[in-house]
Amino acid sequence: MGNQVDFDKLRKKRQRAVTIKRLVIVAAVAALMGFAVLLNSFLIEAGVTVRLSDMVESFGGSGYPVPVPGGIIRDVKSMGDDLAVLNDTNLLVYNNKGKVITNLQQMGDSTMLLTSSERLFTYDVGAKRYSIHSRSKPLLEKQSESSLQGGAMNERGDYALISSTAQYASQVLVFDSRFNQIYEWLTSDLVAFVSLSPKGGRMAAVSISTRGGEVYSVLNLFDFSMDTALRRVEIPGEMAAGVQYLEDGRISLISNKQYRIYTSEGVQENAFSLEDRRVVAVERRGKETLLLLQSEDKKSWDLVLLDTSCTSLASLRLNQRVRDMALGGKQVYVLTDTGITAYSKSFEEKGGLQGRGIVQIHYVKNKLYYLNKEEINTLE
Repeated sequence: MGNQVDFDKLRKKRQRAVTIKRLVIVAAVAALMGFAVLLNSFLIEAGVTVRLSDMVESFGGSGYPVPVPGGIIRDVKSMGDDLAVLNDTNLLVYNNKGKVITNLQQMGDSTMLLTSSERLFTYDVGAKRYSIHSRSKPLLEKQSESSLQGGAMNERGDYALISSTAQYASQVLVFDSRFNQIYEWLTSDLVAFVSLSPKGGRMAAVSISTRGGEVYSVLNLFDFSMDTALRRVEIPGEMAAGVQYLEDGRISLISNKQYRIYTSEGVQENAFSLEDRRVVAVERRGKETLLLLQSEDKKSWDLVLLDTSCTSLASLRLNQRVRDMALGGKQVYVLTDTGITAYSKSFEEKGGLQGRGIVQIHYVKNKLYYLNKEEINTLE
């Protein structure tokens, strides 16, 4: 007699196989959904979606020259490899082929512009409104509780707001790149300038105070992991004109008398005396700093190129008005009423572009941009 088939056992075996198959499918779908959620969360947190959108918007362009935006040009800055131009009504960003990739409205005479390689930060002095944009989209539109007196932003996208309160002359609020508040400083002194460490976690703020009728500039250093100031450096008899973190973490401070370099802990390393000259502009590139100084009688202008130890590498005196300057990789560019002159780093003349009507120049990634009343063009 042949072997009998156990149909009940065969049916149960088949049911188990179907059940396992279904469980595998459910588990696979759940894993895919979980991966999608994690991937989406990662993209949002890392800002990859914004960067992809910015990249798409940055394609195209037919080259320079391009028509200059109407109105009065108030500021020109770099946004990575792109050129940001602020006038009295709009903020426009051009890529290296002349395409307008950003056009923001509602700018005014009191609008201030700060940039990183990925973000635009604008605020209005004396007002409460401020905003942060990427190349392709708005990231934050907000009103502060008090009127803004100043601000700062580092390359990471962390930013600071200077305002006041009913009890304190100055309030400094610091936010990370995701717009979360991470620090607050309240002081009875007037805070004039703030700079955020390029690596995050620290801040340098210059406040102004008086004692016995004498003005004091005070460099205040903060570590956000500490409740109190890391260091307070008093500079008697001097009025600060700016503070800035350098790429290596050190801090530069300009006053009406000296250009100083401090360590990240607030110890003065080097200084350069201005000798009764006023700092008109500062340009930095790599380990070099270019100062534009104006004489007390306003009849001469000095360009001074400094190294990291505040030693003068070269200098040039001009007896005509310097309207703007730019520090390139190999050359220094100077704009006067008669046009642009290019100099070597030792200030030997190397050519340029003669012509009146140029209002500003700016150097971005191996290109010198110049703006006149009709167009934006490049001098390479």
